[in-house]
Amino acid sequence: LGDKSWTLEGEGRRRTAFVYGNEREMMGIISESAQLVNRHIVTQLLEHHFLLSHLYGLKQVLLLSQGDFATALMEAFYPILSQPATRVYAHTLHSLLDGALRSTNAQSLPSFVLERIRVRLLKTRSHRVIMGDDATAAEGEESGFNVVSLDYAIDTPLSTIVHKEALGQYRKVFFFLWQLKQIEYELSQSWKAAGVVQHGLIREGEIDRMGVDAESQKLLRKMATTRQEMLLFTTNLQSYLLFEVIGNGWETLRQKVENCQTLDELIRAHDDYLMTITTKALLNSGYDQDAEHHQLHQQIVATQELVTVLDVARRFGQCQTHILQRAQTSLERVQRRRIVADQKINRGQWGYDDKDYMKLKDDTTDTAIEDRCHFLTETDTVNQVVALSLEFDTALRRLLEMLNEMINAPCGMEQVTGPGRGRGRREGEDHHDALRFLTFRLDFNDYYAAGRRNITPLVDVVDSK
Repeated sequence: LGDKSWTLEGEGRRRTAFVYGNEREMMGIISESAQLVNRHIVTQLLEHHFLLSHLYGLKQVLLLSQGDFATALMEAFYPILSQPATRVYAHTLHSLLDGALRSTNAQSLPSFVLERIRVRLLKTRSHRVIMGDDATAAEGEESGFNVVSLDYAIDTPLSTIVHKEALGQYRKVFFFLWQLKQIEYELSQSWKAAGVVQHGLIREGEIDRMGVDAESQKLLRKMATTRQEMLLFTTNLQSYLLFEVIGNGWETLRQKVENCQTLDELIRAHDDYLMTITTKALLNSGYDQDAEHHQLHQQIVATQELVTVLDVARRFGQCQTHILQRAQTSLERVQRRRIVADQKINRGQWGYDDKDYMKLKDDTTDTAIEDRCHFLTETDTVNQVVALSLEFDTALRRLLEMLNEMINAPCGMEQVTGPGRGRGRREGEDHHDALRFLTFRLDFNDYYAAGRRNITPLVDVVDSK
């Protein structure tokens, strides 16, 4: 604590001679001394080591509660983390992190907080439990998103409160929120690319150069509606986590810390804060010692369903990005060919010939398809989009069903006996209230619960190529 000169006498505690056999007096002296020592430790941690400021910094940065910082960080990191992990270097990310901190409201955090924020390159794959990645992926094929984490340097005496296990909980929640941010970013970027492709197809279709028909428009609409469903899910889930879980948890922690009288109470308040967050975010499956077997099974299944939903959303984002990139490449080729033809016509020459065609061919092996957007109506392309849309719908429906089962089950931790029984029941009820609010956000109009989902099989109207 850096207070070597502090003594009990300085706190007004006078020396008292022990009388042999007077245990009551001895216990009183020990109790009084313990209260003075604990009060001094708590005061030092709060006023001289700025415990609350550090905890707030952890919340804003590692829990991505500083919204503009999280967005700026994703925009800066995405081009690099999209590459294989072997091409990701810590010094590059540190400079981007510093830029994100300086260009957003995160710069208002105290300097002793900002200087502790850093990038950490991971050597293990333990976070795959949350990320849902294939553990058999080769090291060279691993994405940079899987090996990079934000970190916060903690030293004594703060490490007594934010211990090693607590930092592990922070990183677990960070990976989960970071994955949601990645999916949201990719879906948003594909929305802009889809707009470019849509306008390009309409423009070229008006002069009948792309062979654009109703079936390609059906595919683009299917991609758009599925993308919006996934964006709605990720946005609502992030809002629930940041405001209902982390935001409310922080207010509870702040009030507890301000009323703590001992070091043990500080540690317990912070541990409860992290446990509440991971529980309400469905990230602590298998770690609730007070949960009954059936409740534990429900928690595990709900976590698995959540991972499945996020995995489908990520695969859909990759699929539509590939489709839109092919479409944009085709549109760019056609536009270049049209420009060359117009220039030659203005010079009185033939508009387009084989020599010009070979010049613009680039490295494409199948120019008949790549120069025209017929692949948008291919059976394989349509099947892939429809299958991912149906898989997302099914996975989300199963997740909602499992959440409803957990809500309708008896409140957890009711088997706790003794002084903590009432507290355990209140925590169980609070958990149920949080899940009830989550299900309302994800299905506020009972669209999934009513089972009115009807995915039209586009493949029925597409001829086999």
